[in-house]
Amino acid sequence: MGKDDSKVKGQTPANLLQEIVLSSAAGLFPDESCSDRALLLESYRRLQMLYAVGRTICGEIRPGDVLRAALEAVVRLTGAERCFVITVDAEGALAPAAGHPSQFPADSQDWPISKSVVRRVLAEGMSLLSSDAPQDFPSVSSVRAHGIRSILCVPLGTPDSLIGVVYADNRVEQGTFSELDLRFLTALSHYIFAAIRNAREIQQATARQKLSDERCRILQEELLEDHQIVGSSQVMLRTYERLRQVAPKEGPILLQGESGTGKELFAKAAHRLSPREGKAFLPVNVAAFSEDLVESELFGHVKGAFTSALRDKRGRFELASGGTLFLDEVAEIPRRIQAKLLRVLEDGEFERVGGEETIRTDIRLICATNVDLAKAVDQGQFRQDLYFRLAGVTIQLPPLRQRLEDVPQLVDYILKKIRSRKRFDEPAICRLQAYHWPGNVRQLIRAVEEMNAVCPSDVITAEDLPPHFAKQSAGPAPEFQLLKERVAEVEHEHIRRALVLSGGNNERAIRMLGVSREQFFRKKKLYGLGAASLAENGN
Repeated sequence: MGKDDSKVKGQTPANLLQEIVLSSAAGLFPDESCSDRALLLESYRRLQMLYAVGRTICGEIRPGDVLRAALEAVVRLTGAERCFVITVDAEGALAPAAGHPSQFPADSQDWPISKSVVRRVLAEGMSLLSSDAPQDFPSVSSVRAHGIRSILCVPLGTPDSLIGVVYADNRVEQGTFSELDLRFLTALSHYIFAAIRNAREIQQATARQKLSDERCRILQEELLEDHQIVGSSQVMLRTYERLRQVAPKEGPILLQGESGTGKELFAKAAHRLSPREGKAFLPVNVAAFSEDLVESELFGHVKGAFTSALRDKRGRFELASGGTLFLDEVAEIPRRIQAKLLRVLEDGEFERVGGEETIRTDIRLICATNVDLAKAVDQGQFRQDLYFRLAGVTIQLPPLRQRLEDVPQLVDYILKKIRSRKRFDEPAICRLQAYHWPGNVRQLIRAVEEMNAVCPSDVITAEDLPPHFAKQSAGPAPEFQLLKERVAEVEHEHIRRALVLSGGNNERAIRMLGVSREQFFRKKKLYGLGAASLAENGN
């Protein structure tokens, strides 16, 4: 090591204390011009040891084994009597990570080493080599108290972020360690630092995974036990977690999803998770009433308002005051009534049909629809101002085909609910998971109930399932294309063409196609229509 490679303090024949910073350019071993055979052999042994420790670190996720192997190498090659890896936390507290031949107790007050040397190396970030510790540290009581004769100590980590030290000493001989030992231990410290860092990252990742798994378990149990919603898939748990975040607030919620995805169950869950739990929850399926009756059902009417109005009647907005009103199929509300609905949401006031008295109500509104309201707005079927008022928080409920991993759990739940002792075997479950379920969970419930009723055996097999669940054993004639394949080709080309005509502008392409943003981006991803693809295909 040349002058540029080290910083040496007080180096005289009588005082061999060295505080050294190895530069990145300094060689760790003699170069090819060295003629000292013994030195070359010793350097080769150390290089082999570094290689072995490096391989151990790469193949071992248990940091204790790596540290023990490294410390055994130090003791074997340097003449150290003892060697320890000591870590330091953000508050400066020291902790033992590994030791040879034995580890320290947890309480640093009982450590038989020089903690002053350890803290000095941590403070200054440089390696330290002492050939005569009592002379080099006359004021350090621990050196004399523990009979320490030689010390070697190197920092672990980067200069601006040290996580500890590797400390070696000898209580028998002076001059135990050489500068070659210092170079070797400095090189080895990089492997030890990597082992500790990897161990911490693995520990943190494991802790995060455990926390995530526990959170998923809690969400799954809460879904089932509190809300009778079955599902452990990630898409279902994410949907429910979003509902939990917005449910305690007072704003309206819009649930969007295909028929049979459980919109009313989610609406009830939002009510139970809100401050209005314990108050009224009134569901109204708007599509169940004729256009003439919708207004009366929602807002009530006074006697004589129309031919069959034989008495005053309170509407759902009045009955649900203080609680939650759930409007299913909200897209079916006639346009002429939408203005009245908007007024209730903004002012909390309305009049019964045929009445003049203004009635105040305090409700939390949750709406659901299986159609694209944004598209209905563009087509003039739904008021834009009402849409913006309802869609403050929109939650998309996943169809069953997007969470097929939930099918086994759903089947078990349905069988238990109908008090059946039957079960579906594995091939039957696989067949159900291969189906596309256009009717979603509602269709699955009917299918399980049907199989339970018609199958005499306690085990329902794949052969027991109706034909439409069967896998297609033989494809159609090669000259005739499957309908879904033909539809996919047309979709792909039409979306690609819209993107080309819009110059790659997604918003313009969405308007041209007349689809929702969600549909557009899902299809765009499905067909791989990125910028590179468009450039490749041209016009």
